[in-house]
Amino acid sequence: MRKVKILFSMALVLATMVLCMVPSFAATSNKDKVYNALIKNGLSSAAACGVMANIEKESNFNPSAGSTSGAYGLCQWTGGRRSNLFSFCSNNGYSSNSVEGQVAFLMHELRGSYSGVLNTLKNVANTADGAYNAGYRFCYDFERPANKSSRSSQRGSVAKSSYWPTYKNKAEEIKKAEAEAKKKAEEEERRANMTDLEKVLEYYGIKVDFVNVKK
Repeated sequence: MRKVKILFSMALVLATMVLCMVPSFAATSNKDKVYNALIKNGLSSAAACGVMANIEKESNFNPSAGSTSGAYGLCQWTGGRRSNLFSFCSNNGYSSNSVEGQVAFLMHELRGSYSGVLNTLKNVANTADGAYNAGYRFCYDFERPANKSSRSSQRGSVAKSSYWPTYKNKAEEIKKAEAEAKKKAEEEERRANMTDLEKVLEYYGIKVDFVNVKK
């Protein structure tokens, strides 16, 4: 009996290690962090690709990027908007040079003064052409650089040809991975609540749910 318990404990440890090794789409790259945050805030993959194409050109996904003109961060905020970024992050528990804090501020702006841009992003088709339109409109109406027509077209093309092929199915992959992780966590919880007798019987391939039987 002692040997059985030891073997079962080892199996639980191994299962936990495997769970921890499941690929996480809240990945280490700043690109993936930005994508995940945008998706969690309700944007489609196409809309996220459009925003990301702009962030690439503005800061190359470096939240600490600065310029001689005083621009700062992923979207190169300047003047009062830069000050608002710092205040927002401070008031909401974010580091001002973090991807999470800056995307949260970006969404704050989109829900406020730039609600028209957000409406456009939410209404683009979730297709390659939708990614182009999102990249174009985000540049033209939100970033508003010099030569904005030509730059908007360029960023739309980057969203369509570079980001869309990579990220078009990522949202579904994230949902699938989260569902699998949740299922495994629930299984681990079920195992933790099993009686010693259930554990021994399961080890030998005999499945009896005494917990539910008792209920």
